[in-house]
Amino acid sequence: MTRRLITSSLFSINKNFSIPTLIINRAVSSTIGLNDLKILGFGAGNKPVPEARKSLAEKGYNNIKIFGIYNTKESDQELIAALKEKQWDVVAIGSYVNGFDQAAHYQEKGVSTDRTEILLWFNRVLNLVHELAPKSKIVLLKSPHDLFDGIQRILGVEQKQT
Repeated sequence: MTRRLITSSLFSINKNFSIPTLIINRAVSSTIGLNDLKILGFGAGNKPVPEARKSLAEKGYNNIKIFGIYNTKESDQELIAALKEKQWDVVAIGSYVNGFDQAAHYQEKGVSTDRTEILLWFNRVLNLVHELAPKSKIVLLKSPHDLFDGIQRILGVEQKQT
């Protein structure tokens, strides 16, 4: 049996197995400290924004942009502008927008409580992130208090694999 390994900077395929195996290459640059990360975070409405900014600043993160979004064309434009500002290392999507926090009864004007509408909203913003920040790690949060842990959860796993 011949062993053939096809590689690129993104993936490799090992044909030594009876079924070709795709191996995703994941590497985080060791020259970037966690506190130097460029972090973009957004969630439904503006209520959790000040606390999220404060919690990351207290942990030494100073290259952050956190803001609230709504299911509107104007808010989509704000998100697009933020995604184009720089190459973000991390894009964190809040739990209400990503659908994780389905039990929440959000009480802010302009934030929908209709689950179907929220699902369509999430799909739209996720595709904007995918299109405009393709090199960024995407962090889906479990709650407004999960921002730091969510970043560690994704980047910590990445660092252990290198």
